[in-house]
Amino acid sequence: MSVHRLTSIIATAVLLASAQIGYCEQSTWKLEDTESLHLINIKAAPATYKDRDCVRLSTEAETGNLAILKDFEFTNGTISLEVVGMPREGAPAVAKGFVGIAFRVLESSSASYECFYIRPVNSKAESKVQRGHSVQYVSPPKFEWPKLRRSDPGKYEAYADLSAGEWTDLRVEVKGKTAKFFVNGDKEPCLVVNDLKLGKRKGSVAIWTHKTTDAYVRNLRIDTGD
Repeated sequence: MSVHRLTSIIATAVLLASAQIGYCEQSTWKLEDTESLHLINIKAAPATYKDRDCVRLSTEAETGNLAILKDFEFTNGTISLEVVGMPREGAPAVAKGFVGIAFRVLESSSASYECFYIRPVNSKAESKVQRGHSVQYVSPPKFEWPKLRRSDPGKYEAYADLSAGEWTDLRVEVKGKTAKFFVNGDKEPCLVVNDLKLGKRKGSVAIWTHKTTDAYVRNLRIDTGD
């Protein structure tokens, strides 16, 4: 068999294997500046927090607070991000350090997306019930946390070991209508949602935060594949 023929056979086999296992692409954004972010109702600026270069996020808006990754389309895969969330100075007692990852965001209609976020203050609460509200899944605008908590108590939120004002690793694994949420490198998810409200659709990836939060973010990494 000629070398050319053998090379062709190997190349064909590689293509077939790739088609069977699905295409996968890995991308990383250090987020040491704001150039890669499209800001909606959010202010962002380069910063350093606890010796790590990052971006500081803040907002005064009630809804639609997103820092959307520019020119990126996501359906299935894994999204990882380092975050700090803590109540901003002068925030009311309801402030819990809300910050998280949004995905399948349509930039033309940024009020509609899937999102996992943390409430790190709740993690150290004296109340067991309050600690059970440490992490949350939502899908605005139709499925915000009050509606989900009323209809299915405990289904879309859970406990996780978190600390306000400390760097926290977040990871979301998405496949079809299922998403798993991990914190700080845990092998097991702290929250699993098997009925993502928007179904399997394409959209961008974003960072979400709340007007009561002082948030810092860095090292966004996305592994995509269908």
